[in-house]
Amino acid sequence: MDSTQGPSVPGTDFTHSEEMRQLTQRCNAIIESLPGFIFVFDDQFFLREVYMPESMKLFHSMKELVGMDARIIYSPEVSELIIHTIHQCLADGQLRELEYHVDLKGLRFYYQARLVPYKDNLVLALIQDIGDRIRRMDELVDIRKRQEANLMKSSFLANMSHEIRTPLNAIVGFSEILASDEFFGEKEEIIAIIRKNNELLLQLINDILDISRIESGRIEINLQHTELNELLKEIFEVQKIKMKPEVELHLLLPPEEIYTYTDPNRIRQVVHNFLSNAAKHTFEGSITLQMKIEKDNTYTISVTDTGTGITEDKLPYVFERFEKLDNFTQGTGLGLAISKSLVEHLGGEIGATSVFGQGSTFFFRIPLRQTMKEAEEAQPLPPDEQVQPQESLHRKKILAIGFDELDFGPIHTVLSNEYIILKINDKEEGLEKYLSLSPELLMVHVSSPVIDGLNFVKRIRDLSFTTPIIAFTEYGNYTAQEKALKAGCNDIVLKPYTASRLKDAVISYI
Repeated sequence: MDSTQGPSVPGTDFTHSEEMRQLTQRCNAIIESLPGFIFVFDDQFFLREVYMPESMKLFHSMKELVGMDARIIYSPEVSELIIHTIHQCLADGQLRELEYHVDLKGLRFYYQARLVPYKDNLVLALIQDIGDRIRRMDELVDIRKRQEANLMKSSFLANMSHEIRTPLNAIVGFSEILASDEFFGEKEEIIAIIRKNNELLLQLINDILDISRIESGRIEINLQHTELNELLKEIFEVQKIKMKPEVELHLLLPPEEIYTYTDPNRIRQVVHNFLSNAAKHTFEGSITLQMKIEKDNTYTISVTDTGTGITEDKLPYVFERFEKLDNFTQGTGLGLAISKSLVEHLGGEIGATSVFGQGSTFFFRIPLRQTMKEAEEAQPLPPDEQVQPQESLHRKKILAIGFDELDFGPIHTVLSNEYIILKINDKEEGLEKYLSLSPELLMVHVSSPVIDGLNFVKRIRDLSFTTPIIAFTEYGNYTAQEKALKAGCNDIVLKPYTASRLKDAVISYI
């Protein structure tokens, strides 16, 4: 026997074999209990090992997966994100987490991956399906939206009952007094009260009828060749009579005559609405009706008051239907919603700014139309003529915030045929446009040096949790994505991206 060898120990081979068997058994039990599956990637993004429960089915078999280039499974954007995360894990030895989606056979699947260094140039990734969680979140958002809509409608109906009964009670009560044989007082005073309540009741009914027509898409627009200065002077004279003695009404107009093709009655309706609202909430100081001609061949009509103003949390909702911000002021709460629809049907945009306790400005901006054809083309088609969404002139609006010309070019090229794309490089203007235009989608370049993208997203989320926000960035690391998602972004598009990826991201949300 070789002297270098130690004495043989009976049962050693058996003990080692038993330990290996138990270890294998434990590993198999762990794999079977996994909530997902395990991929082992190398630093070139090839799959070196795959572990998953026997009951689990993937789109590829384990035999096909081992040795496969993972770029075959994942999109270019997701591949870039995972590769970047793999390199980070290998560099600092830290755990990394990321979430991503995979599109297969027309369906979208959502996954979460936890990556840790394994050995040499390998990274182990525990991957699990989070589709149920994403769907539950979407369902909760939909439920909350429906609940809010039902609450607003219930509040509206209760408010309507009160608002209609108030003038009706006055009309019925004072009419009975006038008709009474025992009445010997001043009839003119009571007749004035009845007349005032008649006008209020008529306005309430007109508002309800208007909102009904708007809901059905049957709003009437009668275009005429109109001189705007003369129209505003007319409105000014009517409203001047109604002003409180403590409030001065001012009119500021361009020196030259301004002609355009529009519906003067609808312009009159919106301006009267602005002025009536201002008068309700202004008890002293002034109200100013103004028109300006802008450099982009549009005209802006605004009403600025020194009244009570609107709180910052309520300002985003001033043009919402069934939303009444002040329960102590008479009215349906529909006037501004109607005004918004009217201005949009005239091809314009509406907005408001306010400082609580100091006053408000309501405005709308409409292009000057020099021909009847221009004015007609600016109106949305009626519902029965809208064959496809992209053929409608009332396209959905997307605000692109923080993009330079080079970044914005591909977005405009790919999407402008189907959507209205507005590029903004100033965060304050972005907030103003968001409030005034109520876009269906926001695109924010979160890594742009032009704006502080993440803070902009947070400010939007303070105003609304429902508006979809897509973040654009060249940083594919987990930390950057996590920050964007925590700020309130719904999705992340990594640069460079394909046209199909851009379209898919937009279609997912609007």
